[in-house]
Amino acid sequence: ETIWLSLDNEPHGFFNVKGLSMLSKSLSDGEEVSCITQAVIWSERARECSLRWVEALTSEQLYYYLLQKRTTTLNIFAQLGLLGLTLLEPPGFCQQVGCEVARAGHLYSWHLPLLPAAVANGAALLFWLTFLMRMLLQRRAYGSAYLMGYGVAQWIAFGYAVVLLGMASTLASFFSHSAHNVAILCRPLIIIASNKKLRFGFSDILESLPHVVDVIASLFLAIFIFVWMGMMLFVKTSEGHAVFSNWWDGLSNMWILYTTANSPTAFTPAYNENRAYVLFFVVYLVGTLYLLGSILLARVYQNYKERMKNLYTVLQQNRQAALLRVHSLLADDAGNISAETWKQFFAEYCHPQIGGVRVEDSSNFQHNIEKTELVLKAFHGIDARPDISLDLARFTEIMRVFLDRDFYIPRPVPEEGWKRSFARDFLAHGFDAGFMTVTWDGCLDLVIALALLPTFTATVGFAGPAGAGETLLLHTASFWSLFLISLVYTFTLSLKLSLLGFLKFWNLRPLQHRMDFFGVYGLLAIELAYVFIWRSLCFERAILLLHIARGLRLLYYVGPLHDLGSVALRVLPAFWQMIMVLVLIYYIFASVGVASFGGLLYEENEVLKNTNFASNNMWAFNFNDLPSGCVTLFVCMIASNWYYIAEACLAVVGGGPAWYFTGAYFVGFYVLCNLIALNIVMALILEGSPTFTEEAKSAERPSSELPELAKQDPELLIMEGQVRPEAMLRKIFV
Repeated sequence: ETIWLSLDNEPHGFFNVKGLSMLSKSLSDGEEVSCITQAVIWSERARECSLRWVEALTSEQLYYYLLQKRTTTLNIFAQLGLLGLTLLEPPGFCQQVGCEVARAGHLYSWHLPLLPAAVANGAALLFWLTFLMRMLLQRRAYGSAYLMGYGVAQWIAFGYAVVLLGMASTLASFFSHSAHNVAILCRPLIIIASNKKLRFGFSDILESLPHVVDVIASLFLAIFIFVWMGMMLFVKTSEGHAVFSNWWDGLSNMWILYTTANSPTAFTPAYNENRAYVLFFVVYLVGTLYLLGSILLARVYQNYKERMKNLYTVLQQNRQAALLRVHSLLADDAGNISAETWKQFFAEYCHPQIGGVRVEDSSNFQHNIEKTELVLKAFHGIDARPDISLDLARFTEIMRVFLDRDFYIPRPVPEEGWKRSFARDFLAHGFDAGFMTVTWDGCLDLVIALALLPTFTATVGFAGPAGAGETLLLHTASFWSLFLISLVYTFTLSLKLSLLGFLKFWNLRPLQHRMDFFGVYGLLAIELAYVFIWRSLCFERAILLLHIARGLRLLYYVGPLHDLGSVALRVLPAFWQMIMVLVLIYYIFASVGVASFGGLLYEENEVLKNTNFASNNMWAFNFNDLPSGCVTLFVCMIASNWYYIAEACLAVVGGGPAWYFTGAYFVGFYVLCNLIALNIVMALILEGSPTFTEEAKSAERPSSELPELAKQDPELLIMEGQVRPEAMLRKIFV
């Protein structure tokens, strides 16, 4: 029998708690499910600001929709596994000539343990099959709405093409090493195709290119004009011999000067010969780096702002239309949602398979709705009493809170003795001592402040003239003081865990509590291992660093830093989309670099003797594996002696098309990463900074009713949900 979530023992809706296999027993495949269930699904579409859904939902389609949601974790695992597999499989050049040289240490690399090529290809094939299964499942889940939406059909076709190409090239890798590079490049592409946020991020970059191509072209034209002038101005001078010996040297040196990597070395000979020559380079740098660079930023900012405004306006309209659909499914003829219908909808909306509002105990409906009513009234000023009907305006107001915030409803607090009750009340409210309020976190911060003295004393001794190897940290009084303080940390954290329960602790104030959990228990584990198992310099460093990191919590009391931290905590989730875009850009360019330059940058290579790369001992910055390639690209991004690496790669590939490809590779990475992607990040900061700041300030100005409501529920003060990043971006641009 199917077990239903029920109110007053009456079945309603469609979600059962035993699992998806029971769904097919309740209704025939073609029969429509209840309006309550359809409203819940449409609420989830509203969360994603999408109208991509069917008008009539059948039981079969619901089964596949819920199955797709339950395989989301599997899809994430396949994405991370496919990218992470690149770290553990032999690079293409290793597969061709063997990895004995790399394993022997003749090639600088991270020397990670490598899987056999056949095992790595087999695992990659399983991941590709997971993507294919997920795409076919999504097709069954969305039914006639599968291709609905602007650009959706093109992305779906792109996804299928990448999956098929990835599977084919992976199969070919069993027999041909050259196919391995194609399989590697397909991996980030399928992640882009299967992730809506990443598609938006890459679309931002691609759609920015036509609007900035004239500025970039003007930049390169300006560089060419200054090279042309320099070839004439510095003929038969030391500057001409060093920088403008030929057209290619002039172009490359002036491009490097634009990135400031060779400044002031590039114009030092001219400045030594004639002080007036410096005006040429001043005009060049001011005109290109500052003037054209600022114009480029302004153009990217304006284009990005307009694109985001249009995008989030459409998404906001989609959300409103989806909420209207939800209301029409729930409302009566008078346009109001009855109290009983609202209860049924809320019960299903809190079900773990949907997760609209995360609850610790989905079966305790009355407790969940009472907690939700308190949160809505205390933090948002919304009256959501379950005994009154809801019109469209109030229903929309409530749903916007549900959709924009990620809050958690814990299970009821059991009856307990006065000691435990006092401790829980102290955790939530603190203790009024008359002249000040003593809080739980305030007491812990006092202990952390006292711990700074032995931490600093231990650090001075550790890094003193005697060196860390002379006296073990274990033999100092500072260490044992820190160890006792760690025990205090552990006791207070364990007490907090016992008062809240693990799930409640983990989901309420997630950033603070999770950092405390790993920081405190990790610190104690390392100290115990250091005392009883293994006394090493590495453990001593870790102990002191973790105690220093614990002290960073006190920066909360420094006003400007507190404000900056509050803004940063809201900025980072909103930036996650562009951060992942940058990660995939690095992955793509690093993979191309491994395929093109892997195994060529080594000390015995005669071509590299007497080069800047060899003279500065930069052998570790290479493309012999993916991590090394990413570090090398980071050096190129920050423009720190990046041209040494580029010169080395140009030298090892020889002439011909490979030589031109290498030049385009490094210039293209700098343009895409520095001039486009990072300027988009800067545009988001400029546009969103006032909103982030206001959100941080409003979080510290709770409702005037909060103190009174908190008396009804001591846990209320730690139950406000965090704003979702998508909601923050929508607030910025709409």
